[in-house]
Amino acid sequence: METELWKAPPEPLLEQISAFLSSGGKEWKGTPTELAALLGVDMKPNALTRRLNVNAGRLLDEYGIRYESSRSRSERTVKLTVDQA
Repeated sequence: METELWKAPPEPLLEQISAFLSSGGKEWKGTPTELAALLGVDMKPNALTRRLNVNAGRLLDEYGIRYESSRSRSERTVKLTVDQA
C-alpha cells in the first residue's frame, strides 16, 4: 500500500463537463452562468470559474479538455475544447 501512487478523488464537475462535450461536440463557448445552467450544477458563476481555474491541468490531463477563460468589460467567457493531441 505504501508503494501505490496517490490518486486525487473524483471531481464531479470535471466528469459532467467531459460527458457534456463527448455528447454535444468538440467545443463550447459561453459565460460561467450559462455553463452552470447547462450542466445543472447549483454553483455561483465565480465559484464555477474558480474551480475550473484550479482544475484546468487535471481537466486537460485526465479528460483531454482544454479550458480557457477570458474577460471583457461586460462579461467573463469560458471556452472548453476537446484537445486533438
